[in-house]
Amino acid sequence: MGRNYYYLVAGLPELVMDLENKGFSIDRLKEEVQENIHPNDWYLLSEIFRPFDIENLLYVRSVSGVRFNTLSNFTEEGMIEAIEHLNLPPFMQTYIQSQLPKEEEEVTEDEAKKSPEAYLWTLFYEAMEKSANPFLRNWYSFDRDFRNILAALACRNQKKDIASSLIGAGELVETLSRSTAPDFGIKKEIDYIERVFQIVEQFNLLEREKKFDQLRWQVAEDLAVYDYFNLQWLMAFFVKATIVSRWLSLDREHGEVLFQNLVNELKSSFELSSSFKQ
Repeated sequence: MGRNYYYLVAGLPELVMDLENKGFSIDRLKEEVQENIHPNDWYLLSEIFRPFDIENLLYVRSVSGVRFNTLSNFTEEGMIEAIEHLNLPPFMQTYIQSQLPKEEEEVTEDEAKKSPEAYLWTLFYEAMEKSANPFLRNWYSFDRDFRNILAALACRNQKKDIASSLIGAGELVETLSRSTAPDFGIKKEIDYIERVFQIVEQFNLLEREKKFDQLRWQVAEDLAVYDYFNLQWLMAFFVKATIVSRWLSLDREHGEVLFQNLVNELKSSFELSSSFKQ
């Protein structure tokens, strides 16, 4: 049976998407929680910040990214040192070792097919699939599928190959790769797909991104709806806290500029073709 943290949870702030408290600090929240929960629980909770570690690993190794993300489990110096000594989660170690020079016959099929970035994300999602923690399994299953659906929509709109842009394997990946149906034939399997279609039709890029985060927020809450005061509740809390932290770092004017610059060249990739419009 999992541990409960009644006093800790009762003292945490209530989070809302449009929080205006500029004194909000996710770093302070992480520090407070780490000091008050069991080390084994903190190790699991730190997986909520693992995607930022992935971004930073790719950034430090000059694969992708423009800056170091401070929501990571590592400082930039700590990440560099961890890479040097391979003091990283096993899936990251596998990735780093895969980037070492190899004979052609030593390269695995997955390595050959995928870009370094896609291969690292694939390793991560595979690791999360094996997690004993139900929130981590379900959250990252959603996260992978959600990213793949957006990637498939983008590729279809740009008339690019879909399969090469997807992460992982399985029935959904196969369906997204091959289906010619306007909704990819996944309405029954993916209960939020209609909401995704509605969001991608939003003209304003900043509002579109906010609605995507609202969807992520709702999924996180639903995954912990029957959890109170325990690790799963804390995981959902920090998923939401990362979203709040992201939006508090932007004001309306600078947010518009930032997102416009980031996605301008891909703007058309998120616009549905006429076949999606009612």
